[in-house]
Amino acid sequence: MNKLLKLSIMGVLGLGLFACGKKTTTAAPTTAPTTTATPTTTVKKEEVKILTPSGTPLMAIAGLIGTDGVNIESVNGADNLVTGLTKGSYDMIVAPLTAGTKLYNAGKSKYKLEAVVTTNNTYVIAKGNTTLTNISDLEGKKIVAYGKGNTPDIALRKAFSENSLTFDESLVQYENDVSVAMSTFNSGTTYDYCLIAEPQISKMKTNGANIKVLDLSTYMSTTIYQAGIFVNPDANQTRCNEVIEDIKANITYLNSHPTEYANKVVENDKEEGFFKKMGKDALALSIPNANIGFTKAKDNKDSIKAYFTELISFDPKIIGGMVNDEYFR
Repeated sequence: MNKLLKLSIMGVLGLGLFACGKKTTTAAPTTAPTTTATPTTTVKKEEVKILTPSGTPLMAIAGLIGTDGVNIESVNGADNLVTGLTKGSYDMIVAPLTAGTKLYNAGKSKYKLEAVVTTNNTYVIAKGNTTLTNISDLEGKKIVAYGKGNTPDIALRKAFSENSLTFDESLVQYENDVSVAMSTFNSGTTYDYCLIAEPQISKMKTNGANIKVLDLSTYMSTTIYQAGIFVNPDANQTRCNEVIEDIKANITYLNSHPTEYANKVVENDKEEGFFKKMGKDALALSIPNANIGFTKAKDNKDSIKAYFTELISFDPKIIGGMVNDEYFR
């Protein structure tokens, strides 16, 4: 699996403290007064390493790129995220809620859930000449999807189940990543429908694609909790808390100023990565439907546990059982 983006930009914010000596005169001075100044000091913040998938999880934290003491690494697919969670080599990891929870329950990860940052960003699209007015239109049709065993796949299956539809896995082609699923869908007429998310939908629209969009969350009884921020308990918790506050402020800003935010992250994408490829227009268009927010896990554990209960009743293996309260940071 190829790493799309590694953004490790260290900026230094200098805090200059200058003090001038006070001139005291008792007689006409015979020499020029001397001035002393406190040397400028630079305080370098301890680095916080963050691993995140591209797409909306990266969008949620991208405003921190270039921030002093923050190192953001972006990857495609879930495999690298699972490795990061099990090895404990990052201070913070943004990952599918189901993946982080299952590894924690299995004793393979010690990362605790700080917050959920994306919800209900799960859609199905069809080309303009294909019928898509209701979820029942998907039954018995070929679908290209992504995230098998994780939130996108679970949402699709659960939407079928809650609406008394038969899910035929033999008709579904799973890809590792949403971008690959979109590419496969666009490459021909093999698949009638595509399981997808923002900002890929907006990218297709800005490219002139004639597509129909179905919001899967409207066919489900619960909120689809998707990407969560997981914190390594061995990391510097004070520094992690500082970065978390920056992420909260960043999410508030991106939702209030989508165009300005899109411009900023594209301009900061020096490596021609995810944001440059997506483009300013698509990113700005996608933000209102991407459902990026900050849901503090500890303060909302009852609703998150209710979601887990739904998942367990649907398939106990999805997260491997109910979590204890220690899981919520």
